[in-house]
Amino acid sequence: MIGEVAGNCRIGSSISTMHTINRFLITLILGISSTLAAASDIDALRQLAGAEDAMRRGDYAAAVDSYVSAAEAGAGMESARQATITAFEFGFDEQTVRAAAAWRKSAKWPDDADTYAAMALTRAGNVDPAIKRFTALFGKTSDPDAICDLAEEGLIRETRAQHLDMVFSRLAKKFKSTPCVLRIAATGAVALEEYERADTYFAQLRNLKAFGNDARLLAIARYVRDEKTDQAFTDPLLRLDDEATVKQQIELAALNATAEDNQNALNMLLQLQAENPKDGDVLEALALAQLQAGEAEASRATLTQLLGSGKKTSSALFYLARFAESERRVDQALRMYSQVDSGDLVVAAQQRAAALIRQQDGLPAALQHIDDFVERHPRYGLSLSVSRASLYAAGEYYDQALSLYDDYLLVKPKAEFAMLARADVLLRSDNLDGALDAFRGVVKSYPESSSALNALGYTLADRTKKYREAERLIDKALDKDPENAAIIDSKGWVLYKRGKLKQAREYLEKAWEQYQDAEVAAHLGEVMWRMGEEDEARKLLEEAYRRAPDDDVLRETIRRLMEDGPATRS
Repeated sequence: MIGEVAGNCRIGSSISTMHTINRFLITLILGISSTLAAASDIDALRQLAGAEDAMRRGDYAAAVDSYVSAAEAGAGMESARQATITAFEFGFDEQTVRAAAAWRKSAKWPDDADTYAAMALTRAGNVDPAIKRFTALFGKTSDPDAICDLAEEGLIRETRAQHLDMVFSRLAKKFKSTPCVLRIAATGAVALEEYERADTYFAQLRNLKAFGNDARLLAIARYVRDEKTDQAFTDPLLRLDDEATVKQQIELAALNATAEDNQNALNMLLQLQAENPKDGDVLEALALAQLQAGEAEASRATLTQLLGSGKKTSSALFYLARFAESERRVDQALRMYSQVDSGDLVVAAQQRAAALIRQQDGLPAALQHIDDFVERHPRYGLSLSVSRASLYAAGEYYDQALSLYDDYLLVKPKAEFAMLARADVLLRSDNLDGALDAFRGVVKSYPESSSALNALGYTLADRTKKYREAERLIDKALDKDPENAAIIDSKGWVLYKRGKLKQAREYLEKAWEQYQDAEVAAHLGEVMWRMGEEDEARKLLEEAYRRAPDDDVLRETIRRLMEDGPATRS
């Protein structure tokens, strides 16, 4: 199976919806108007007007370009700074470099401007210019950690591991005595699974007596990813020292959970809670660990305590809403989701709320919910535009969904999830050639992404007869994410397509154990049916149908098997 594609939705007139998408950027642009007016620069004012006009047209690239041009026209340091940060946050690397140049001219301390330019060059894959910028920065600064902190925050989350590694692996050769450069280089090596090279950086950090807790956690992550968990948690060199922060201890517990030692992770967090009973981060981590360990009621109690503490409120509301939704207390779930208005879970919460509203009251009401939320919280307008796209796709309004994904990709051209979601809409609209081209494009852009590899592999297995190519792609995805139920399901499905029923069933049963999804049930049920086990297959399919009567794949599988009749037994 392709897996859950992130993304999601919109409706109403195009003018109205474009207005809600643009509100956050327009707010940013208008935020410099007073500075521009003070500058009394006609060209700057003209560029600002052009930026506003482009935003209203939905031409994000032109808007940011005009915004940067206004800064270049001499609007002052603060305008140039805002233009740089805005261009970087919205993924416009060329404009970031231009705005940073304007910022640098007017800044008393230009290191931040140069760092943003270096980050944008790194993200764009312009390796040599990025190295030149970072080399100049690290060569003159007395505080390399400040540069590294900004670079880590801006790059590690959004930049392809290959680009990060190509830049910092070379910087690590130039700045062998700068610990934070070595640490970022090690991060890139671990992300690319080049563990021996990562170990070299760790050794250098130890020689510099700079192998602190952050580096130790990265080394533990390296061994967990390499499935060497004994070394990860028993090597005395990797033990956190007494100065470990609460955040670092939470991360260590999370690594234990990743290594499937849920009980130890839980014990660590319970101890942390005893020492820090009012810490919101600890309570949140403990609730999620309890949930992962199957202790649902304990998790609910911890989340209730977290909500009552007034800390991490959005997180508590989101997960309590998930409990309410699973128990079919829809009104309570909706109230809680709707109150999630800050933090990393805002988009997911409003997406779930819109999905529930769509089930109850239809698509227009769901889209109105998104519009109303964005009206109150305009900074989320762009992110929630993909929620509108997802809602349109769910309602089979494919042209509108594609248009929204295209709009989003103009602003975030490297957003993998949006690229995959767009390809999935093409597939659902029966544009197989377009979908395959789009999936291949994602794999070309993200050749190490298990999600992209699996999406293309599964589509080839399910919709074409290119089974060998499909299996190669799925195997590569499985190597990178061996416990992912969606990829395991894909492996089983391609084996079934190749006539290897026994092997297919083994994979599909494993996928079903991990993730009792309707599509997995459809695949497993079909394999069982073809193996002559119609009664067992029928029981499984009926159980899945009771849970998900609207799932298209499941319904089509049941219809087809009933029409085909019992399998021929040899």
